[in-house]
This record gives sequence, C-alpha cells and structure tokens, in this order.
Amino acid sequence: MKVYACQLDIVWEDKPANYRKVRELIKTARPEPGSLFVLPEMFSTGFSMNVPEVAEENGPGTMGFLRDLAKERKIYIQAGLVTRNAEGKGLNQAVVNTPEGKELVRYTKIHPFTLGGELANYARGTEVKHYEWSGIQVTPFVCYDLRFPVWSRQQTKKSEQATDNQPEFDLLVYVANWPERRIHAWKSLLTARAIENQCFVVGVNRVGTDGNGIDYNGHSAIIGPKGDTIFSVEGVEATKTLELNAHALQAYRDRFPAFLDADDFTIDSEIFEERDFLSGLS
Repeated sequence: MKVYACQLDIVWEDKPANYRKVRELIKTARPEPGSLFVLPEMFSTGFSMNVPEVAEENGPGTMGFLRDLAKERKIYIQAGLVTRNAEGKGLNQAVVNTPEGKELVRYTKIHPFTLGGELANYARGTEVKHYEWSGIQVTPFVCYDLRFPVWSRQQTKKSEQATDNQPEFDLLVYVANWPERRIHAWKSLLTARAIENQCFVVGVNRVGTDGNGIDYNGHSAIIGPKGDTIFSVEGVEATKTLELNAHALQAYRDRFPAFLDADDFTIDSEIFEERDFLSGLS
C-alpha cells in the first residue's frame, strides 16, 4: 500500500497550468495501481480568497480533472479544491477519487484561517469524514485543522472484549498551504498528531511563492506512529513515495495499546454558531 506525497509549486490561480504540472509529476512518479496520490490544499489555484475566481462551478473543472486522472492511472487521489455552498460562500475541501473515477469522500475544512481572511470568504465544515483505502482507515483534514487536535483524536471502537477494541483510523492526511514562517509548528504538530493517535500521518504542503507574496518551503512528510519522521522534503517540487506497513502498525498498537486509556468525549457542533463573531476579525 503505497502513498505518494506530491509537493507542488502552485501557479497562482491558473488551473490549466497546475493540471499540466500534476500530469508531469505523476508521469515521473509512475504510481502503482491502487496506491494513494496526495496533492496539496487548493492545488489548482493556491490559497486564494477570490472565491468567484477559483471556485469550481458547473462543468468538469478540477473535479473532472481529478476524476479522469484517477481513472486513467487506476489510483486513489486526495486533493484540495474550492467549491461554493448555496449561499455563495466558498468551501475549502479535500476530495478523494477512486481508481474507477468515482468520488469516495468530500471533507470541508472545519477551521478556516481567520487571520488570513478565510473565515470571511469560506464557510466552516462541521463533520469529520473517513474513508477506506486498501484496508487502511483514512481521515482527511486541511491545513489549519492541524492546530486543533480534538477533531482528529482517535475514538476507539470499544467492545466487551478488550482484544476487539481498535482505533478508528490508521492514517491522517493533511493537505496544506502552510507558510515557511510558521513551518516549525507544521513539523511539530504533524509529529504530535501521530504520537497521540498511534497512527501514520501524511502532511502534503506546497513550495514557491503565492500571489500574495507568501513563501512556502514545503516540508511535506510522512510520520510513523511513534512520532518518527520517515521522510521529509523541503524547498523543491517533488513526489515522495512510501509503502505503509499496516501489520507493523498493528503490532506496535498491540505492544503498546495506549489508545485503550484514551478519554471518551463528544464534540458539540453548535459551537460554530457561537464562534461566528470571529469572522469580523478578518
């Protein structure tokens, strides 16, 4: 089960140019059929607040591009893009397509980046999503979500027999446009999410400079369940590959089942209504 992390130098608000880049990178990487190929947040436009310009409307667009590419290469693709809700507000989403060219799951970013004006232009998501890839349970998130661990905390599937208790997911995937000036937080929090959840973490960031003059140096990474950095790539456009070992993950959890002592909790989604005043800060 191989995962391919594609660290992209995104061309600002130029979808055709970014489609061409991805096609070249995927041609070079030659992902194996059935593997998971991950692209950054808003991979076809960059982190833009210009929702009318970058949002996917009627027609194939970015969703069609991802669907066709997944089908052509016979792979799973997780990537970030922008759509709009019924009120016309943007939705910053992570979408997963199957090797059959079908949409498997669509997650909407729960934590828009208020300081960057995102909350003023994009609506919040309210639900964590999961999907299964080759027997591995995967949970997708987007960028700023990384700073808020309660949403990504394991909820153990509990039964009467302790031997049947298992964590909810095996892999967290964060797609991002995380700037260089805060890259220490990115690296530290990816590691923390892996340790606290005893799972693999994949973080796929971008490189280059965006249309607002913000610099990105990547540090896309795959982190092991003990918090070990299996690989990290900085500063260049690249695709890195790793074969995830589900048996080794299960063996580690069996030896050190800290997840069995995790706190039970529920999240009250009504908090979003109470926090909407934050949009005025941007």
